[in-house]
Amino acid sequence: MPLLPALAGRADAPAVSFPDGSLTRGQLDHAAAELRARLPAEGPVALWAVSHTSTAIGLCAALGAGMHVVPIDPRAGAAEIARIVGVCRPTALLAEEGTAIAGLETIPPERIGRGGGAIVAVSPSRRT
Repeated sequence: MPLLPALAGRADAPAVSFPDGSLTRGQLDHAAAELRARLPAEGPVALWAVSHTSTAIGLCAALGAGMHVVPIDPRAGAAEIARIVGVCRPTALLAEEGTAIAGLETIPPERIGRGGGAIVAVSPSRRT
């Protein structure tokens, strides 16, 4: 049985939609598999939790790898984010390029081209 049964089925069926774009099931599966191959050997991993395709990709990648995920709300502020990271001790941050948390490697999802060269998941999140 697939990890996320709702995402099983036709590859061209819609999977997720966010302000930065939409992904089909095939695109989400491909991007999550590509990111999963670049995850650290051990977790947990922190996930920059924003309304963005990169969040869906990161979550699917980490869960597919059997890793624990520590969601990080960028609105929490630097002190709270530092506390969460100190307590949970993630090994990497899954987020768009340009997003950073001191002491963690940022691992961004690949950029996904859709017909005509349009790119999904291009807006970087703010730095912390």
